[in-house]
Amino acid sequence: MRNNKDIFNFPAVVKSLRLAWISRFLSNSRDSWKAIPNHYLSTHGGLQFLLRCNYNADNINNNLPTFYRELLQYFQGFKNKTKLFSYGNFLLWNNEAITIEKKMLFWKSWFDKKSLFYSRYPKR
Repeated sequence: MRNNKDIFNFPAVVKSLRLAWISRFLSNSRDSWKAIPNHYLSTHGGLQFLLRCNYNADNINNNLPTFYRELLQYFQGFKNKTKLFSYGNFLLWNNEAITIEKKMLFWKSWFDKKSLFYSRYPKR
């Protein structure tokens, strides 16, 4: 008989369970449980928006509970490997490629006005 530790890769199971939450967070539902991650990530536009960004999990709210921090780290790795949300490279906010003094940007006043993407304006 096999030893249970040979059957299960516990870190991989934890990672897959965290990633399973992504579809719930990305849904447009207004479930009350979403208030917790949105509270912690309000300075980044909320969790649903942040998941679509080219963020660096190391630069996100230090007070974030471990569950959400790991979820962001695992999803960042998944997105980098799969090129999921490839348009994220052009989102202005929470983009690790667009920083000021090594900090990702998020300007709520611009976000509220739906200024989300970098675009080049044609020369006249």
